Order: sequence, then structure tokens, then C-alpha cells
Amino acid sequence: MSTNATGEENDRQHGTEAVIPGALAEFLAGTNFATGADDADPVSRATRIALETGRNGRGRTRVITASSPVLDMITEYAETLLGADEASRAERRAAQTWFERLPEVRRQTVASEQEAGEQDGPAEEELDQAVKAIEQAEAAEGTWRGKWIGTELAQQLTLDGTRPDSQQGQLFH
Repeated sequence: MSTNATGEENDRQHGTEAVIPGALAEFLAGTNFATGADDADPVSRATRIALETGRNGRGRTRVITASSPVLDMITEYAETLLGADEASRAERRAAQTWFERLPEVRRQTVASEQEAGEQDGPAEEELDQAVKAIEQAEAAEGTWRGKWIGTELAQQLTLDGTRPDSQQGQLFH
């Protein structure tokens, strides 16, 4: 993960470069998620960070590293531009250009995310197995917690062998 100038993390390794046409990039810069007003939504926040950490491309374009959810968010705004009566001809053309580029960018992004998922696979798989084992144990009658805590007296190992701990559960003598 990289960090931008304000210290926020940007998941640049799980995505692909996407070129946002100039008029669409300018439109996005004027939206609530670009100002941080919608940061409660993780996808809006990720989109804002992608735009902030992106770089200027040729002309007015913006080059970002985008995940699938970020691509979806930008696509929603491009759809809005295509359907808006007050959108300029440049904004409509930029939205149309976005839709022309989207299939290839999405294919590359999905491949990048799958590759990243395969790299994270063993640790996540081990965690998933542990979680499943716990869920199965808790779902069974007589849960593992009940067996673990139990009702038997605790055994204390001494030099003479095991004997019940007479002070078990006492806070003070």
C-alpha cells in the first residue's frame, strides 16, 4: 500500500491504470465524494483517494489506479452525465469515451485483482479455515466454550502429582 500526501492509504497494488477523459475528470472533481463529504462510504472514499493520488495525463485527462468498485463509481457518474440535460457536449463525449474504454480497463482490473487474491490466498485460506472450525464448534450442541470452561475443578500440577486447586476462583485469601 502506498500513502498519499495527507497520510491516507491507497491500495494501488490491487487495480489497473484507467484514463479518465478530461471533462469527466473535471465533473468528478466537483462531486461530493471528491471533496470528502461522502467518505463514510468506503467506495466513495476509495474513489476520492484514487483521484487524488492519480496523475495528469495527456491534455486534461486523469490517470488513476482503480479497483472494480472505483470503476463502478466512475461509471455511475458517467451514466449520469449521459442522461443529464444540462451536461455539456464535452462532458457527454467524455462519458461516451469512458464507456468505450471501460471493457478493456475492467478486464485488466479483474485480472489484477484475481492475481492479487491468489497472492493473498494462503493466509486468507488459513484464516477462513480457522473461522469455519470455530463456527462449526460453536454451532454444535455442547459448544467448545462449554467444554473448555467446564464444571470440573481445575487440576494443579505439583511435585506430588495433581491435586485440586483449593484457591480456584478466589480473589482474596
